[in-house]
Amino acid sequence: GTIIMMLVLSWNLFLLVLITGPLAFGTGKLYGDLMANQQKKVQDALAESNSLAEEAIATIRTVKSFANEDEEIRLFHKKNDLVRKFSIRQALYC
Repeated sequence: GTIIMMLVLSWNLFLLVLITGPLAFGTGKLYGDLMANQQKKVQDALAESNSLAEEAIATIRTVKSFANEDEEIRLFHKKNDLVRKFSIRQALYC
């Protein structure tokens, strides 16, 4: 009903909607998929970072006994840098 009414009232506008509608839908779908992919990368990197921190805290006595604090801190910073990189990339897509 609506499509026929649009065609009767203004065929020019109908053609414009017919062309731009799918284009807008496709662009939205592409953008949504891109954002979902970036969000997954951010969440995965954050999970790794949190897991590393949790493991280091749980085994703090072992880490200290081997004087390995600096290495654990370096690994944690490396994981957090990855989270920051993915978060910045995601923010740029918004």
